[in-house]
Amino acid sequence: MEKLFLLGLLTGGLVACNLPETAESTGIMETSAVSAVDQQGEIAGVYQGVLPCADCGGIESTLTLRADNSFTWRRTYLKNEPLSTPDQIGAWELRENTLELFPTDNTPTTAHERLCFAAEKPDTLIALDIQCAPITDSAVGILEKQDAKPVR
Repeated sequence: MEKLFLLGLLTGGLVACNLPETAESTGIMETSAVSAVDQQGEIAGVYQGVLPCADCGGIESTLTLRADNSFTWRRTYLKNEPLSTPDQIGAWELRENTLELFPTDNTPTTAHERLCFAAEKPDTLIALDIQCAPITDSAVGILEKQDAKPVR
């Protein structure tokens, strides 16, 4: 009887060793995935600010991030006479603390443009360079959230 009991324990132990680990079984939560999902709902909204511009006084920007992961970006170049550009549209994705915009319009200026923002602080987006890395010169663009509710 003891041999059958030991055989049962060994068999049960071997089966348990081959079960895949889950977050519940290990007690470890995948916080990056959870926080990204939570953050995606919170980041939706309207952001405004002036971004740096090499040949003008700045780019007055309104970026609308919708809860369905679409965006609209309205820009006005601040020159002697302000120059508005067509609204840019597309999809957005938040990975960890980086917001990346994927334009879907095919205008020549945006067809290959990579648009990234750091979303490390609540209600603030900081412009990143085309490699989605921090901008190292003094001209850093910041967009501030204007509303508290997600935009549909």
